[in-house]
Amino acid sequence: MDLKITIRDEDGIILDEIELYQDGSDAEATREIRKMIEAKFPDREKGFKKYNHAYTVAFSIDTDHEPDEVTVDELLEGMYRRVDQLAHCRQEVQESCGPPYDTYANGEAMGDDEFACDKCQMIRHDSEARQHGENKLCGKCFEELNK
Repeated sequence: MDLKITIRDEDGIILDEIELYQDGSDAEATREIRKMIEAKFPDREKGFKKYNHAYTVAFSIDTDHEPDEVTVDELLEGMYRRVDQLAHCRQEVQESCGPPYDTYANGEAMGDDEFACDKCQMIRHDSEARQHGENKLCGKCFEELNK
């Protein structure tokens, strides 16, 4: 699991937990999150947004070893803890993120001969595109779905 999202009501009661994986094996969970966002923000523009903004969020971790010995699990735990802190103290989010360190128009993100795989969201060359129902997939995701 690369990210676990816990959805709580206004009293802090857990309503749902969703696990997201970088390998795209959570495509159903990703679709569910998008549905929830669209339900909460119905005026949100459909499709790709005009701009992509890159932000950083700082976090710290305590360990018993040198920086070059920090594990992926320790880093992820520190990131999750920081995101959880910010989720519970929303007024700190913008201060924590600061301004974006990079912004580009989404049309510039992909070349004319590229696409974003509907399953893993990776940008791929059009020559690799495979149609699976209504989805445009990269070769790897297409093969995984057709095993």
